[in-house]
Amino acid sequence: MRCRFIQLSVAAIVICCSLSACTLEEIIAGFLINTKSCPIRLMIDGVEYSDDEYTFINLGRDHPHMYNRTFEGEFYVTISRTVSSDKGDTVDVFIRIREPGDLEIGKKYILSPENSNKTGIHFYMDNTEYRYNLTDGQLVFTQFIVGEYISGEFELTASEKNSGDIIHITNGTFEHLPI
Repeated sequence: MRCRFIQLSVAAIVICCSLSACTLEEIIAGFLINTKSCPIRLMIDGVEYSDDEYTFINLGRDHPHMYNRTFEGEFYVTISRTVSSDKGDTVDVFIRIREPGDLEIGKKYILSPENSNKTGIHFYMDNTEYRYNLTDGQLVFTQFIVGEYISGEFELTASEKNSGDIIHITNGTFEHLPI
């Protein structure tokens, strides 16, 4: 059955190529690449960083936002995005939380190194990389539909692992991240 699906898919691509002025690469990219409006915004020590759209490959769940349940009755959520400032500085934001029970809308989850051991911020400013690790913070989910999307708000404090420099992330929001 799967082989038949692949044969029909290849046939559809060949037909589209012959009827279109597009190249095979453009047609394949159209089938595989998806862009969704799912803004993420945050302030880092008073400077706004944001990204409005997210482009990902349509191969199952090949995007870095994830919700999952464990056999132990816990849930975990992972959020990973690159945001930019108006000056062009980029920041990789990675938040992971793991908690017992079910995810609750409106509940304030405390981010700490114990339940969010992978949470961190990577700055790329003036061609220099800075790695910050979570010291504390909070996360509130505002919308959640299993298998669809997640939205929420967050604030956190992080310290640079070499210098000990501390940054404050405030007004963090994410909307309709596909999970």
